Amino acid sequence: MRLSGWLKRLSSHEEILLELGEEPTVRDVFKKLITELGPEFESSVVDEELRDPRARVLIVVDGVEVSALSGLDTIVREGSKVVLIPFFHGG
Repeated sequence: MRLSGWLKRLSSHEEILLELGEEPTVRDVFKKLITELGPEFESSVVDEELRDPRARVLIVVDGVEVSALSGLDTIVREGSKVVLIPFFHGG
């Protein structure tokens, strides 16, 4: 798993290797990340109202954005590359 931008600074990691169960989904990846990186990561990444990270982070699995796949239910296969790219908002 690769983290970009402020996610890299927040987690103090550019890449993280996660041990997951059989046929994990992107949702499982986020649950594991929140467990590993704590509540600050969760509050920074997961939209409080929507309870969904896709409002704040572009999620790419093996080069394809998850909305073009099965969203948070996209299966993450062993060896898959998951990249999180934070959105930047400003005015």
